[in-house]
Amino acid sequence: MTDRRKHAAVERLVPVAEQAGVSLTHLALAVVAPGTDLGAMDVAHVPAALTEPEGRRRGLGDRAAA
Repeated sequence: MTDRRKHAAVERLVPVAEQAGVSLTHLALAVVAPGTDLGAMDVAHVPAALTEPEGRRRGLGDRAAA
């Protein structure tokens, strides 16, 4: 498939997205290939920077504005 053909294929999806009332990006995200869906472990992951404040803030003496 050439780039021109890929572009034409994407352009044919624009009216489909408009008819569905979503952006082309949202339409693309709605199509998930088998075996690529999220699992419980993906959803349950919380990065340490969200749970440990000391990991995301420098001390007063280390800040550029100090």
